[in-house]
Amino acid sequence: MPKPKFVKPLLIGVACTIPVGLVVGLSINWDHTQYISAVGSSGVKPFIENFGKKYHKQNSKFDVTVESGGTTFAVEELAKGYTNLGNASNNPYPNIHDQGFTDRWQDKKTLTLAWEGLCLLYSLPKDLSQEAKENFEIVINEDNILKLYGVFSCIHELKGEDWKSEYETLWYYAPQEVQNKITNSHDQDLLKSTKILPFLRAGGNTGANSSIAFTYYSNLAEFEDMSYKQQKAFAGGQYGNDSPYMETDESNARAWQSFVTKDQDGSMVYLTTSFLTNDDNISQIKEHGYKLAKYQYPDQQPIGFDLDDIKTSLDSLGKNTNGYNWYRPINVMIDLDVQKSKDFLYWIYFGNNTQEQPQTFAIDYYSTVYSLGAKPINMQQFSSMLAGEGSYKDRLFAKQASDIELEKTRQEEIFKQVYGAEDIWE
Repeated sequence: MPKPKFVKPLLIGVACTIPVGLVVGLSINWDHTQYISAVGSSGVKPFIENFGKKYHKQNSKFDVTVESGGTTFAVEELAKGYTNLGNASNNPYPNIHDQGFTDRWQDKKTLTLAWEGLCLLYSLPKDLSQEAKENFEIVINEDNILKLYGVFSCIHELKGEDWKSEYETLWYYAPQEVQNKITNSHDQDLLKSTKILPFLRAGGNTGANSSIAFTYYSNLAEFEDMSYKQQKAFAGGQYGNDSPYMETDESNARAWQSFVTKDQDGSMVYLTTSFLTNDDNISQIKEHGYKLAKYQYPDQQPIGFDLDDIKTSLDSLGKNTNGYNWYRPINVMIDLDVQKSKDFLYWIYFGNNTQEQPQTFAIDYYSTVYSLGAKPINMQQFSSMLAGEGSYKDRLFAKQASDIELEKTRQEEIFKQVYGAEDIWE
């Protein structure tokens, strides 16, 4: 059967169209999504996620992906070029040195984005009277914090004094004026006999940033004030067995879940304020009757977080040494040769402000930091990360501002400063 006459011209037309289509297709300027990857500390993850979402809205071709894994993992991934950003909620230099990546760090730098508050959560005896539950307060200060570290390290060895069993009780950490409010003898006996059950997060290994924050950033005691064994407990995970304890995961969520599941009188755990800004978590704390320990800087009145409005209360805390000054840094490590990483980090601080020397940070920077229960850095702290001359952007990402260059001038002070911004409140 003969083919219709129109088939041949049609085939010729299609054949001619194909190369034309290819030429047109290849000439299109495909604007592919560019990914900015970040890995590391779970404490930093919500910050980069929130900033990343806002960045994507304003710069749609960039998509920021964030994964956990800890600071140790972040250092390795960044050193080997497997990620664009490494997240750390402590000074990462010891990790860099211990992992043998010092020689790869000539073009890397750590920037401090914010300060995240640390809160001590504790459980009162369930048989305590309602009046005592309302009046009883734990206040952590320079006089008792080393005792508390003794409880959490489970090593009852302190310099120059013998350990006393009363240091393990809730009653010991209440100031005299609070103890005077507990007039019922049954309540007093209960509080004096209820021992603290410490929840040790991640076994205190060197990647457990919350453990370092708990001990190193209290601003009430020097890390060196602890016994050598206690330092090993918090920095190296070599806890003692002089008293009961619960070992939990490093993450806030898992530590919290373990705390709630155990629900034992006298339980105590340290959690970050970004975790406590979650309404569901606040509801559970209230439902179980848990309380937050107060913080007392020397010669000042005790200060605490307001659970009903922790985001607002942060605005009045920690601005200077007279406030609630128990914070850990929210740090990001970057490769100074990766432009998209530098653009993103600079945008976090200043948004789309193109001035060479902006006088203040972007509104989105403040709103994001506060919404996560953290404190913004100030301009003086930002300036401590600058080097050389020129615009802020040039000085922030100058090669002479790499961690290795900074470390050369900070040998004696390396554990007294956060990499990037200095650990000061002015």
